[in-house]
Amino acid sequence: MDEEWRRKAHETMSIKQKTLQQGASTSLWAALAPTLANPAESEYGRFLSDCKIVQVPPYVSDAAAAETLWQLTEGMVQQEFAW
Repeated sequence: MDEEWRRKAHETMSIKQKTLQQGASTSLWAALAPTLANPAESEYGRFLSDCKIVQVPPYVSDAAAAETLWQLTEGMVQQEFAW
């Protein structure tokens, strides 16, 4: 086996699984936390993980990359989608 495959397999298999309660906690926190109520428009679209607001890499909000992916997907399924 090549080393890169072995490393990726190890990373994949070592993902910690959450209990049902742990998995639901961030969604519940997002819905109920007073600190998240009435955000300023600049705070829309925040990402949450483990009951915290987290910073994401710049490519996550790259509109040009999103448009490219959208067009690629439409080409693969041979259908146009309006959004």
